Amino acid sequence: MGKLSESMCGCLCKVKEDGFMDKSSIVRHLWKCSPILVPYDADSNHEPCCKLGHKAHWAVITGFLIGKDVSVSEAMPNDSKQDDSIQNLYHLAPLQVSAWKDSFLSPGDCLYVLAKQGKSEHLQAWLYDDLQDSNKQLLFVDPERTKDSDNYVIPDEGIEAVLANKVVFLSKRT
Repeated sequence: MGKLSESMCGCLCKVKEDGFMDKSSIVRHLWKCSPILVPYDADSNHEPCCKLGHKAHWAVITGFLIGKDVSVSEAMPNDSKQDDSIQNLYHLAPLQVSAWKDSFLSPGDCLYVLAKQGKSEHLQAWLYDDLQDSNKQLLFVDPERTKDSDNYVIPDEGIEAVLANKVVFLSKRT
C-alpha cells in the first residue's frame, strides 16, 4: 500500500514496523495533519474485529479524539480552542513539532482514531486499542480469498509477515 500511495498520490511513505506500540508517534503524526494507512480485520459494520486476518482490509486514519479524566482546560495545550457549542470539546491547532510533549497523552486517556474504510461512506471513531488488537492478529488469509487471486493481492510470505503490527505513515513531499 505504501508503494501504491507513493506512485498514485505522490506522497512519502514510511512503514512503521511496530504498529501501534507507540501511541505518541501515532498521535503526533495525525496531529501534523498526516494520514496513516492501517491493515486490520473489518467486521460487517467496518469496525475493527479479530478474525485472524480472514477479513483483512485497509483503513485510512485521519484524526483522533482523546477523552481526558482531568479538567480538560488544564490538560490542553495553550493554543487549543474551546468549541463554541460543545462545552468540553477543544480543537487543537496543527502541531508544530517543537511543541509536542510526550506527557500530552496520559495513561488514563481514552484514545479514539478517526477512520475511513474503503467500502464505507462514513468516517468512524474507533477505539485505538480495538484497532491495535485487530492489526496485530493478522495471521492468515481467508481460504476463500486465496481462490480469488484476480481480486486479492496475497503476499508470498503471508499476511503475518507483511501486515501484522505494521502501519504506513503518509506525508507530503517537501
